[in-house]
Amino acid sequence: NAESIARPYFCYPNPAKDIVYIEFSPDVDCQSVEIYTLDGRLLKSQNNNFDKINIANLTPGLYLIKVRMSDGKEFTERIVKE
Repeated sequence: NAESIARPYFCYPNPAKDIVYIEFSPDVDCQSVEIYTLDGRLLKSQNNNFDKINIANLTPGLYLIKVRMSDGKEFTERIVKE
């Protein structure tokens, strides 16, 4: 059950205006961070500089952030853009 695995990162602030920061545990190897609409449309994909995600150009609302690790694990959470 993927939900029982503790997230190896902390995402803040939420809600966010321009930048979402992602703080990873020291031993974590992130592969990509993606931002989706709630209906599954990919809006943004970032393959480096994972600690800062610029969302200034998104319209206010609810989005999904998908964090993909190099070991294949994926974590998804909701974020509110102000």
